[in-house]
Amino acid sequence: MLYEEGRFDLDDPVSPWIPEFAKFKVWRTRTSGDGQLDSLEKQITFRHLLTHTSGLGYGIFTEPIEADYRAAEVVSPIITLRRPLAEMIRVITSIPLKAQPGAGWHYSVGHDVIGYLIGLISGQPFDVYLRERIFEPLGMTDTGFHVPQAKLERFGPLYSAPGENGLVVVDDLITGHFVGDEVAPSGGAGLVSSMPDYLQFMSMLANDGELNGVRLLKATTVARMATNELTGSTYPVHFDEHLWGGMGYGLGIGVQVEAALEAGVPAGVFGWAGASGTNAWIYPAEKMIMLAMPQAFTNHEPSGIFRKMVFDAIVD
Repeated sequence: MLYEEGRFDLDDPVSPWIPEFAKFKVWRTRTSGDGQLDSLEKQITFRHLLTHTSGLGYGIFTEPIEADYRAAEVVSPIITLRRPLAEMIRVITSIPLKAQPGAGWHYSVGHDVIGYLIGLISGQPFDVYLRERIFEPLGMTDTGFHVPQAKLERFGPLYSAPGENGLVVVDDLITGHFVGDEVAPSGGAGLVSSMPDYLQFMSMLANDGELNGVRLLKATTVARMATNELTGSTYPVHFDEHLWGGMGYGLGIGVQVEAALEAGVPAGVFGWAGASGTNAWIYPAEKMIMLAMPQAFTNHEPSGIFRKMVFDAIVD
């Protein structure tokens, strides 16, 4: 929406908004403890952040840069930010990039940086911007960064994936991350929602940016979001077993470039998977939205089974 208002261009450097981004160092070689650093060859842009090609890390994978993010405690064990966005920016700008911007795809806190930029550009706190510009217009009354006391009876715990001890609660209802209103808004994770609310959001995207007379985005913008941006060394997405092969990435969202019919995913599908086992995908040709919220941390098997069953039921 801010892009449509002309507030920035996709290839604008981020550093005029966040001066520390001009000072990043980049790993050239890396051992377990040290290595050689280079200066930036190009500035990180809005496009790099939106497509996870900035060189930033996350802290949830096995590469050396991920160990740096874990040591800095950027994200919590349930993959939400430990710090307010401004403090998160200060922390990550002290960590060298994995690679030069644009050199490769790596899932990262890039979307969290986008959340911080939304606050700077709009002049509103990020959570207020989301509420006033997206949630309220779409009637998403159950979506936010924490659950009010009055709604706790409708809020379920987050369980682990099945293990030797069965299902274990990893985020409970009393002391959990989403109960207190002190939770830090995040651009990449951490919203609490309901199935009807998130269906509203997905329906807006599936309907080219408009729902029930409320238009949030131009149809051309949604089409651009859902068009793969990755080429060469940045393609395809290398994630883990949560996703399948042949996937690219658009502006803030995964885009299936090559069909993976054995997983129930034709080319053209766009969406993403979440840490709590959630999956949200739009099938444009089939006019279908697939939405699953299992509440099982890092366990995407139920969503995968559901996705394949539905796809097989409607497609010859």
